[in-house]
Amino acid sequence: MKTSYFECSNELKSRLSGAVEGESECDVAVFGSEHINLSEPLYAKTVICPTSTTVGGALSCENVISCGMDHRSTLSLSYIGDNDCLLTVCRTIKLQNGKTLQPCELKRPYCNDMSVDDNILLLGVRLVTEQ
Repeated sequence: MKTSYFECSNELKSRLSGAVEGESECDVAVFGSEHINLSEPLYAKTVICPTSTTVGGALSCENVISCGMDHRSTLSLSYIGDNDCLLTVCRTIKLQNGKTLQPCELKRPYCNDMSVDDNILLLGVRLVTEQ
């Protein structure tokens, strides 16, 4: 499974196991910024991005998972503790293995040295790729 990232923080990049930067075809694309300008067309099965992301350039994908701390996001956090959090799945999402995950809350580890938004993006990648 190929994961590619675009404009992500160094903290997030270091935790995306096996991910590469800026691949034009991948299973999962992670956008770490709210404004992405693609220099070449991108095809990804799933895009994981902040809720308010805008994309300049050609993008083709099957699923978009939006992340943030508002009611519009597919993934959010309902609780943040010292080293863990509750990841809220607000809508049904399709996992990379073809299964679906219904709305729920999942207890997950929280990285205190990353922003809330980066934590949600990372948890989203781990969720859809089953890491």
